[in-house]
Amino acid sequence: MSPLPAGSAVTARHVLRQALRRQRRPVLIGVTLLGLHQVAEALVPVAIGVIIDRAVVTGDPWALAYSVAGLAALFAVLAFAYRNGARQAYAAVEREAHLLRVEIAERALDPRGHRSGLRDGELLSVAASDAELSALVVRVAGFGVAAVTALTVAATALLVIDVPLGLGVLVGVPVLVLVLQRMAPLLSRRSTSQQEALAETTALAVDLVSGLRVLRGIGAQHHAAGRYAAASRNALAVTLRAANTKGLHLGLTTAANGLFLAAVAGVAGWLALRGRLTIGELVTVVGLAQFVAEPV
Repeated sequence: MSPLPAGSAVTARHVLRQALRRQRRPVLIGVTLLGLHQVAEALVPVAIGVIIDRAVVTGDPWALAYSVAGLAALFAVLAFAYRNGARQAYAAVEREAHLLRVEIAERALDPRGHRSGLRDGELLSVAASDAELSALVVRVAGFGVAAVTALTVAATALLVIDVPLGLGVLVGVPVLVLVLQRMAPLLSRRSTSQQEALAETTALAVDLVSGLRVLRGIGAQHHAAGRYAAASRNALAVTLRAANTKGLHLGLTTAANGLFLAAVAGVAGWLALRGRLTIGELVTVVGLAQFVAEPV
């Protein structure tokens, strides 16, 4: 099943490109549907703003009825596109993870042996968690393209409403994200350490189980249990450090997004008081500012 001979070298770039190539059909379908979902989601605050200005403020019941029906149709498209697009993306991830696990097993069981230098337990960890993580590139590709589509629609809407305010949101959100991403190298290092610690613990467990009779024969089972307990405690400590870093990053991201949204709402409210924005445009700007942070 592997497209490469069992003894050839495989690079990380090859694994990622191979995943996208093998799953190109569900990826293309998923990208199309997820892009449609993001367009519909970006249009929700725009639609609400239009409804406020043309139906609520005017008090026109027919305009309100048409607007509510249109908003319901927009949400129907949004839900349908996400449900089916996400299904394609996740199915592609599971299929690719399965293919990667099969290829790892083929190389590990090749009669000529493998030159990875990994122990059996480490190979088990690679075949389980690492294969699953590598396959996620299929899902990331779909959501990445959809995010670019959403940003294009949101940017157009913001610039149509008010050019300076739109530029402020479109420049401020990426700058905010780039500042928060300064923590990315630390997250990456701790995630790598976590994977290594888990692989080491799994490898030790496999070694101990396979040599259990010998250990009992020489009376070393208590020493072996102590070694595994120490490795397990180290894996737990590394995992907790990684989780703490992720939690800190999530907290900072939530706080920064909240402060930025408050600033945008304040500026948009001031412009509305001066008559530069209508009430509907104010709602649209605040909604888009909150929405833009996610795809960025």
